[in-house]
Amino acid sequence: ALRLGHAEAGPSKSFLAQRLDPAFNAFAVACARAAAARAVIAELAWTASALDGLPRKTLKLVDTIDIQHRRRQNAQAAGYDLPERACSRAEEIAALSRADALIAIQRGEAEILREMLPGKRVVVAEHALGGSGRLHAPAGSKEVLYVGNYYPPNIAGAEEFLATAWPGTRRATSS
Repeated sequence: ALRLGHAEAGPSKSFLAQRLDPAFNAFAVACARAAAARAVIAELAWTASALDGLPRKTLKLVDTIDIQHRRRQNAQAAGYDLPERACSRAEEIAALSRADALIAIQRGEAEILREMLPGKRVVVAEHALGGSGRLHAPAGSKEVLYVGNYYPPNIAGAEEFLATAWPGTRRATSS
């Protein structure tokens, strides 16, 4: 399988439309054809348009990662805003409808996708570490690793953690 990555493009009306890049799509299709790919995974709704030029026999998948039309609304509910991430539900449906099947990373999102695109196959690929599994730091460790992309909600979460939870964590572990 070939996995399509993120593409950047010039300004347009909405977040998904801004991310469309015809040159990227043509390149992705050429790579998939040259590799005789039996399956292609487009990562996120905005790269789904690259699936359009693939042979009919190629399995076309979109790894949705998130429900895109809800990102701004979710940020606003948390006290932030992501105006640059605005897109409509209809626009997201149009983008995702290009796929033969969709991949969701959470069961709740899979249900939303099934409601948005009835009849479309939706599979759930949850995080590998289940709720019962635990990772433990070495005894006496004082190091913390925060992993996330440079994205306003992640930055705000890290800042809030450092301002509110980190001081108490440090006090509790210094004794």
